[in-house]
Amino acid sequence: MIEVPEFVSVAIERLNANGFEAFAVGGCVRDLVLKNTPHDWDITTSAEPDEIKTVFKDFKTFDVGKRYGTVSVIIDSVTLEITTYRSEGNYQSHRKPENVSFVKSLEQDLKRRDFTMNALCIRECEIIDMFGGINDINNKTIRAIGNPDERFAEDALRILRALRFSSVSGFDIEKETKRSIYKNRWLLRYISRERIRDELLKLLCGKNVKSVLLEYKEIIAVVLPEVRRMFYVPQNTPHHKYDVYTHTVQSVENIKPDPTLRLTMLLHDIGKPQVLRTDENGVTHFKTHPERSVAVARRVLKTLKLPKEQAEYILSLIKEHDNRVEKSKDKMVELLLRHGYDRKFFDDYLSVRFADTLAQSEYLRDKKLEGLNDLSENAASFLSSDRAVGIAELKIDGKDLLELGFSGKQIGDMQNRLAKAVAFGEITNTREELISFAKSKK
Repeated sequence: MIEVPEFVSVAIERLNANGFEAFAVGGCVRDLVLKNTPHDWDITTSAEPDEIKTVFKDFKTFDVGKRYGTVSVIIDSVTLEITTYRSEGNYQSHRKPENVSFVKSLEQDLKRRDFTMNALCIRECEIIDMFGGINDINNKTIRAIGNPDERFAEDALRILRALRFSSVSGFDIEKETKRSIYKNRWLLRYISRERIRDELLKLLCGKNVKSVLLEYKEIIAVVLPEVRRMFYVPQNTPHHKYDVYTHTVQSVENIKPDPTLRLTMLLHDIGKPQVLRTDENGVTHFKTHPERSVAVARRVLKTLKLPKEQAEYILSLIKEHDNRVEKSKDKMVELLLRHGYDRKFFDDYLSVRFADTLAQSEYLRDKKLEGLNDLSENAASFLSSDRAVGIAELKIDGKDLLELGFSGKQIGDMQNRLAKAVAFGEITNTREELISFAKSKK
């Protein structure tokens, strides 16, 4: 038996007691059917916004979307969004309705929603299913309500939401809905980059991400045009068995479902098509592709309006992803020093390297993986040693260097040189040796 939490029941019962219909609706009910824990709870009701506020006059309420019929009510410290049954007028820019009309029919309200699995309602453990949502869930199918062309023309973001639901749930998209997605894919150009970004990151973290990125790559290329250049680009080398895009998709699946890491893998080779060279033996080469990938990825991340800190972190991982520092302990130390001995960054760098390697051919794979495992152990050993000293841990500071005659930029440069000298074992992190070294370089 499916049950709703007490705070949801309280809201529904209070609306019912005042003569209004009310149901929990949408994704929360879908999640209950799938035996997942809902993240949000929404209620749909025949009560209009002012009537909702009257019913809950002894609770804290907010007019978060009163124009569209939505009032937020806090019950037991949980925020519920309660929305009036409504129909919607013409849509602006394939995203938002010009106006809404409040109605008294539950069916009229539900038929404006996106997919059958998101049009389920529940009240007192009774599920209301007007469009075959339960059957579609049982058959693991994503199906638009009514005419899919109309649904996507109303709100083009639904196209990407369908792909996201498929990636996260593993469900297939029903054939007429799929046909409509391809037909209407260009409508995604009307959607804000922030909305695109949010859906894309959720899509990338789905368990079915590989299938979705491969089957719907033409849709992905609408929202990320730079991706298209990777399609069908061959990698004729013993180290690879896929074209650039297929390799990229495989690497996305190979890394843990973290938005930052999965977006890193989607973009890590995005510059390869621009530097492709084929030698006289037909072998392809992609020299300088990390640098070119950084340049392309920077434009992509800016377009997606990713937070600056997150974007720079991704770009750093892309820049280092082909840096095979396991071949030299000095190179390993340089990488660790360059990134401030940030253990998280190094762990993510290793994850990227493993994901990339596992998406390549079997040629020398075991040797490559063994090298990465050795690198992990060597880095852990170094980071726990006295040589892994950042600028903040040096036994002298900027004031000391000022007294030694350094000034301005010289101070920062010398601090970096001191940290590097300690890292490579030229000196130890003692005040005497640091001062002596600094004086010798004055």
